[in-house]
Amino acid sequence: MTSCKEWDRQIPLDFKNWHPQCFETFLIGHNSIAVESLKRIQDFLSIYLWGPSGSGKTHLIQAVHHDLADKGLEGGVLDMQKTNSRQVLQKMKDNLSELQYLCLDNIDSIAQTNLEKDVFFLVNEMLEKRYPLVVSARKLPQQCRFNLEDLSSRLSWGPEFLLQTLNEEQTKSLVKQCALRRGVIFSDDAIEFLFRRSRRDLKTLMTTLDQLDHASLSAQRKLSIPFLKTVLNL
Repeated sequence: MTSCKEWDRQIPLDFKNWHPQCFETFLIGHNSIAVESLKRIQDFLSIYLWGPSGSGKTHLIQAVHHDLADKGLEGGVLDMQKTNSRQVLQKMKDNLSELQYLCLDNIDSIAQTNLEKDVFFLVNEMLEKRYPLVVSARKLPQQCRFNLEDLSSRLSWGPEFLLQTLNEEQTKSLVKQCALRRGVIFSDDAIEFLFRRSRRDLKTLMTTLDQLDHASLSAQRKLSIPFLKTVLNL
């Protein structure tokens, strides 16, 4: 008979990614100019964010989306890495008259695919109507190797911001803040242990925090070092 681990005895609510990706929850670091510009996105033709994984591109894309939606605008946000991006792009084109802003994450992932034409069409529409447009990628437009040179050109019509990644202390602070928003107490010793034994990129850390949050809720236990060892099989 297979034994059931202690933290699996209760079924908690799914709190995964419940914390909002908004401006208030973004740890700014050295990205203050980019953040302040995004808050005033309606003053620009477009804003292009670029930088490595874990630099906060997706968080800021979502922050702009939430901010504009809260102001009553109808718009769209799309991660171009998602498998359903083609269908979502088509829906956006079909409902173009209702689209008042556009946020495209990971646009470099569609380079040299037939999705470039659909994206170019939407980008062009936003620019011509002077509707807010925010785009993110790992590289500058000219480095993304798009087949459509006009797409690279259009994406450079507004300011381009290289997002700076957080240093280790800032990353620890962010993990602790995210845990607190979930109502989870993460001691300094436990965080130090996690950073010694885990990959330190934000995506991995947030995924690990989801796992620990779920286990902590199930077992009704604090995130101590012994508990981390058990949950993460360390």
